[in-house]
Amino acid sequence: MQTVSKDLKISGSGSAGGGLFDSVEISGSGKINGDIESQSFKSSGASKVYGRLITKVLKVSGSTCFKNDIEAKRAEASGSLSVDGHMQCRFLKASGYMGIGQYLVAEAIDVQGRLKVGAYCSAETFKSRGSFDIHGLLNADRVEVRLYHRCYAQEIGGGTIEVKRGRKGFGLGKFIHSLLNKELSAELIEGDEIYLENTIAKTVRGNHVHIGQGCQIDCVEYRSDIQVTGNGQVKKSEKL
Repeated sequence: MQTVSKDLKISGSGSAGGGLFDSVEISGSGKINGDIESQSFKSSGASKVYGRLITKVLKVSGSTCFKNDIEAKRAEASGSLSVDGHMQCRFLKASGYMGIGQYLVAEAIDVQGRLKVGAYCSAETFKSRGSFDIHGLLNADRVEVRLYHRCYAQEIGGGTIEVKRGRKGFGLGKFIHSLLNKELSAELIEGDEIYLENTIAKTVRGNHVHIGQGCQIDCVEYRSDIQVTGNGQVKKSEKL
């Protein structure tokens, strides 16, 4: 790090080099051309960062693009956040759009908007009421998904995996809800306790497996028991 300063603020159109800061705030059109280490990084404008970011708190309410990697304790995006590299954090909340080019590792992930990950995604807890597109393994001790939109993961692995249809609204909201494509699709879902609704998968493998309403599963492999309820469809099942 070459630049050492207390704060970095860009409120109009401007650029800066990297450095060590207490806080970074961008409310205009900003460009940062080096690595950043800070206590907080907040952007409500349109910004690009060409270096690596290490920060305690990352908040994006505008449109921000990182061309390298991010390490943060807490990351929140209510706007649009894109990361070409990988991202590591303790807590991540995506209520807007968040796109990670490579892998994402966190302790807790909360998806209320849209999350896209180019490689694997790992967490202790993964909760979603939005949509996600993960082109690799989604691995978490607990996966909890409420389907209001289309979701996809190449593979899902965990201890407890619970996928349920989102609640319907009333009146016009209920009508719009009925038109949405609300399903989860995956090649493989593997865990200990598995409960699925509105899920399309080639293989589901687990100890206790419940296949519910709206599921289309090619093969279920179970160790203890399997239940199929509602209009759930399983082409083949076998006990391991």
